[in-house]
Amino acid sequence: MIYHKQAIELISRLRAQFSVQIIKNNSPFHNKAAELLPEEDHFRLDIMLRNSVYREEIVGATYQELTLTLEKETLIANDVYILQASGPSATAQVGNLASAGFKPKGNYYFRLLMPLQEQIYLHYSLEERHFESDLGFISRLGTAAVINGEELTICTFPVEDKWYLSIESPAKQDLDSFADKAFAVLCGLGFISGHLAGEQGWYFAYANPEMREIVGWQFWQKRKTIRTIYKPVYTNPYAFKDIPKHIQDDFHEQNRLRTISLPEFSKLCEHLYHNASLRGAIILTLESLTGSLILMPAGLSVVLETLSDVILGDKKLDLKPIQTERLKKEILGEFRNTLSKFQEALGPDGYNILRGKIDNINQPTNRTRLTAPFEAVGIKLSQEDFKMLNARNDFLHGRTIDLAKLGEDRSDDKKDQDTYYAATRLYTLISMLILRWVGYDNYVVNHCVTQNQIAQLDITEDAFRALS
Repeated sequence: MIYHKQAIELISRLRAQFSVQIIKNNSPFHNKAAELLPEEDHFRLDIMLRNSVYREEIVGATYQELTLTLEKETLIANDVYILQASGPSATAQVGNLASAGFKPKGNYYFRLLMPLQEQIYLHYSLEERHFESDLGFISRLGTAAVINGEELTICTFPVEDKWYLSIESPAKQDLDSFADKAFAVLCGLGFISGHLAGEQGWYFAYANPEMREIVGWQFWQKRKTIRTIYKPVYTNPYAFKDIPKHIQDDFHEQNRLRTISLPEFSKLCEHLYHNASLRGAIILTLESLTGSLILMPAGLSVVLETLSDVILGDKKLDLKPIQTERLKKEILGEFRNTLSKFQEALGPDGYNILRGKIDNINQPTNRTRLTAPFEAVGIKLSQEDFKMLNARNDFLHGRTIDLAKLGEDRSDDKKDQDTYYAATRLYTLISMLILRWVGYDNYVVNHCVTQNQIAQLDITEDAFRALS
């Protein structure tokens, strides 16, 4: 049994307007009345200043540990940023709110609840697990991830017309330790579902492993939600209208598609927990897929470079053309000696430019850096894949790839179609690379095929790409 009810009731109660009294000695707000109001991703304080402070001096300031006294309880507000002050009042944004007496450094059993803008859909993408809630239902919309030996329970559920995401751990720990694991799970769910939850994070602390009675809580303002239409894995072939019916039937009847398993998802979350660069790559992937079309291939190219460093680790040193330090020093010495003979003729600027290039002569090529992780995990790239990887510099400099070699005079629509094709192929490569790395050996969605109604190209590839 998962005890959601008390936490949901607390969130609902605090998402109303309250009159409060501020207690903060030696501050402009001590003993001032205020209104505490909920916003989409934070709380707002409307403070009655009267004439007791210099309003222009507090705008832009951030305050910590403001005590807010309500009629029957006391709250602690942190990250209180003064947005504006005019007339008899000031407006502040509160990014962190907690129950009085809660100690974030103390060890508790934690549950994170996040109100969602809409449901996170994991069906057809991730192995699910049933759970029972004290809200009065049993649901299959749960899953799990093991991080550092802790099995975190994850579930989504509706309350009236609002969806929630719940993440909890059976291990006693401080808030930061739990929050780091929960964020790794959020990034993993974001990658698999295309939906990275944001806005509000409510962390509830419990003294007992049953996690029934709340002993403290803290609200954190989160980054904005990111939602895309893209998923790396989707096991319902009938969801893609451009796939021929006989191929849909074959994949369905032969049961050829499978979801990402819990061990594979756990491995992904474990990597995300330990590697900030990987977390950044997942977020950049989602932001690229929801951003401007012209920036999509550039952002996804950066993701592939990041993944190369993450997956190869120390092995990326093997990509350098000169493999031994002794040989490197010998070759560089010869180049530098030759260059020094022309230093006066080149002038300071020319000499320094060439000296910098010589000093970096042992860097691997961009192509090698991008293709090496695919070789490391056993993925064979096609000629079309190589074409996209070779266009990395074009993407990063905002140049549009010209697939049919029609020249710069081709229509803007054709440029957009080529750009979208490049983005969907790069995203498919990212999906293949990450999932194969964590052990997934089935099929990923080939988005440059399933989304070809937009690119309108003559593509002969299958709608699903095998990783086995």
